[in-house]
Amino acid sequence: MQVFKALSCDSKIKILEILLKDSKACNKTLSKKLKLDPSTVSRHLKELRDAKLISMQKKGKNIQCIVLNSSKIKLLLNTAKKL
Repeated sequence: MQVFKALSCDSKIKILEILLKDSKACNKTLSKKLKLDPSTVSRHLKELRDAKLISMQKKGKNIQCIVLNSSKIKLLLNTAKKL
């Protein structure tokens, strides 16, 4: 159920799309690309992590985000776009 909640927001879908293209994207990069407040991006990332779609690793002052299963994510994104 958490996966569907995670995909219910355009911003979270965009985050996943960015992470699929840039496997080394960090929270600050995502915030700049999406033009969203860092706290909003952090909340979205937590929901994606809780849904087991991404993992996060602290790298200095940044948090690097990594897609856990890119083929699963691509399938989910394609399905979500069709709805």
